[in-house]
Amino acid sequence: MEIVLFCILGVSAPASSPYINQLGSSGNLAQNQLMTTRSILNKCIILSVFVLAGFLLARSIYYQSVIGIICAIIAIAAWSNFLYRLTALQDKDKEMEEVLHDQ
Repeated sequence: MEIVLFCILGVSAPASSPYINQLGSSGNLAQNQLMTTRSILNKCIILSVFVLAGFLLARSIYYQSVIGIICAIIAIAAWSNFLYRLTALQDKDKEMEEVLHDQ
């Protein structure tokens, strides 16, 4: 169960975990803890924005507000587009760092 949770959240196992050998070494524990906290916080923010936009979409459907529906759909699409572009930019940046590191 813990391995699945670690894989879903993208978190490395703590040093005291019995699954550390299966997931690889944890490196610097303080740095991993900071990255884990930051990663979980970022995922909570992303989830909360989508939940809020979904709630607004549901309320605008309930009240039959066409403008509300359009705004909620635009907000969801814009947030999805932002996340897509952000991850693409981060992947490109990681590739450039690897290329520079190999030289």
